[in-house]
Amino acid sequence: MNEESIFIEIKPEILKWAINGAGFKNEEISKKISGKESIVDEWLSGKAKPTLKQLEKLAFYVRRPIASFFLPNVPEEKPLPKDFRVIPNRKGN
Repeated sequence: MNEESIFIEIKPEILKWAINGAGFKNEEISKKISGKESIVDEWLSGKAKPTLKQLEKLAFYVRRPIASFFLPNVPEEKPLPKDFRVIPNRKGN
């Protein structure tokens, strides 16, 4: 990182919530953001902090607004409703 990088303090539980909620594994997101397989694990353990640019990439991939990473706690989310749609004329419906 260059000396002008801005490092962002984010709670590990918020990072986990955003990544898991998007259906990614830590290694998948790490590769997309930095090419380094363990960067997310470093953020979660406190060994490193994401830069603003990395946070922007993370927000894009997990489809969350950047503001959601600054929430005080993991938000309660209702489970998705059961999908009752069926394919017409399909056996087993």
